[in-house]
Amino acid sequence: RASTAAPVTVLSLWQPLASLLAHGLQRVEGRGWSTQFRGPLWIHAGSKQVEREDIDKWETLYREVHAADGHADVQFPDRYPTSALVGLVEVVDVVTADEFSSWTSLPRGLRREGRAHGSGSLFLVRSHRRLPVPLKMSGQHKLWRLEQRVAEQVFPHLIPTAQGACCDFAHHRSLASSALVAPRGGGGGGDGLLLALPLPLLPLVPPLPPVP
Repeated sequence: RASTAAPVTVLSLWQPLASLLAHGLQRVEGRGWSTQFRGPLWIHAGSKQVEREDIDKWETLYREVHAADGHADVQFPDRYPTSALVGLVEVVDVVTADEFSSWTSLPRGLRREGRAHGSGSLFLVRSHRRLPVPLKMSGQHKLWRLEQRVAEQVFPHLIPTAQGACCDFAHHRSLASSALVAPRGGGGGGDGLLLALPLPLLPLVPPLPPVP
């Protein structure tokens, strides 16, 4: 395997979200910052110990989210390890929460998932994979790089874990963009853009003199 085959970009998250991503349950991740990054992204679980209350809250949400989209039979992780590399996803887009909420063609459950992840930037992901044995390590802030040697060692052991139907985010974004320029009314040609044109000013005409 070539040394460039394994991806090396990593994002650290608190549990239980790190494992929900790695196990294919979470498709949207909220961040307070945006990025131009697209592509394979390692998921690392931070050092903060997760409370049972947080696990119950997020598991309940994702159980309802997937049930709303017709996928009630989803499997949750058996445990939520900390300070460990847990899996890999593919980032297909990063959009604002406001833009995501305007994609009205999204499935109902997925729209609810988006609302649950804040008002900042939303990372949209697919191709979820998990490591059968999480790899213990410390994390870093925002996006960081995994050692190439380590990436090459663990990359072949990833297990696909997508649950429910895969969402074509690009399709829904295209539908939303098309709706913004759709022509009003049922017919005609044109490019669908409505322009406000100023009315021409009429010259002032003096009143006619009275008839004698």
